[in-house]
Amino acid sequence: MHLTQFPSKDLALDQNQVSSEADHLPFLRVHFSNPSSDYSDFHYFWLRHNCNHVPKSRHAKTLERIIDSSQVDLAIEPASVQVFLLKELPEHDKTFVDTFVSNDEETNPSEAVLRIEWQDGHVTEYKESFLQRYAYGRNRIEKVKVPDHDLSLIEVHYSKYATLQESIPESFVSDVLERLKRDCAVLVRGIEIDTELIIDAFSPHLSVIPTHFGRLEDLRVDNTTNQNNDQLGYTDAPVDLHTDQPFIENPPELQLLHCIIPATEGGDNYVVNSVQAAWYLKQIDPLAFKILSEFPVKFHRKQQKFESILYKPIIELSQDGKEIKQLRFSYFTYAPHVFDFDYLPEFYKAYNKFTNIVRDRKNQFYFRLEKGDFIFYNNQKMFHARTSFKGERWLKGVYFNYHE
Repeated sequence: MHLTQFPSKDLALDQNQVSSEADHLPFLRVHFSNPSSDYSDFHYFWLRHNCNHVPKSRHAKTLERIIDSSQVDLAIEPASVQVFLLKELPEHDKTFVDTFVSNDEETNPSEAVLRIEWQDGHVTEYKESFLQRYAYGRNRIEKVKVPDHDLSLIEVHYSKYATLQESIPESFVSDVLERLKRDCAVLVRGIEIDTELIIDAFSPHLSVIPTHFGRLEDLRVDNTTNQNNDQLGYTDAPVDLHTDQPFIENPPELQLLHCIIPATEGGDNYVVNSVQAAWYLKQIDPLAFKILSEFPVKFHRKQQKFESILYKPIIELSQDGKEIKQLRFSYFTYAPHVFDFDYLPEFYKAYNKFTNIVRDRKNQFYFRLEKGDFIFYNNQKMFHARTSFKGERWLKGVYFNYHE
């Protein structure tokens, strides 16, 4: 798309597009001259639908609209977007800038005018005052990006904090907790310390949460220490993105995975910020977000000696709908989905769209755990996974909650 800015700065324009491989939702950001910090986003289809051109968009005699929104392609894009002052417009253009104004509106020759030429040659023009009056996307938050993938954002080396003392320094604990709050994950390299000592270091701030597996998990193929080990985590099979314990009312907030013995081949880990992915979904497909935040899914964990059932949406919002409290995501504990016949395909479309975002390698933190490394993440806001492996891979798993 092309943007031309004339020397006048009374009305500044930025052309922004939110794009993914499957979506293209173009809009125009208009920065108003007064106040200069005020701006609004407008979809191009809205700008075409509300065109005041006479006689192509409004009747020459009655000035009533003669184009219906259904006649406008939602993916419409302009050929060019320009900014003029009203006094700079050619005389033949001024006729339809002032054609549809309120009776008490005065014409200001120095007012900025937005001029859009569409792909079919049609021209739409708006005075700044009109756009301010009908600004429906005023001061929107900057576009949500896809989840981060740069490993340096979450990776730290324990040697940075190491001292001659055997105990784990408080500066390390504080930094890890801060990163968990800010980034929802932290990857620590080279902390070859007993897992119990790591637990002790965080005990002033966090509580260990036992589950139906026990207090700690020995994630290894030859597991003999945990209860209910008839599940994928105790095999060498790949385990795709998921959250843990989505089938109970209050899943653990945090999980730490400490590498005791790395795999000889495979066994790579990856995590993705599911909250960031969910907000991105809302931006590119609000209906898909609405479906995943409102349709209750049946989570059913059934093992030989354990069973739990819970109905919850995949995206759980705060009461006011402004925050994401947590996500539940577990392809191996979903019961068969039973929704209204007409709604079921829409749920699958929404779910697949969200899943395509989180499973895109470009949106994941991808890494390999070596001996002494650990990954610590928010189980309610990060999805985690691992690839298949060979060898005697052994991770210690611990669930935590923050102290109330």
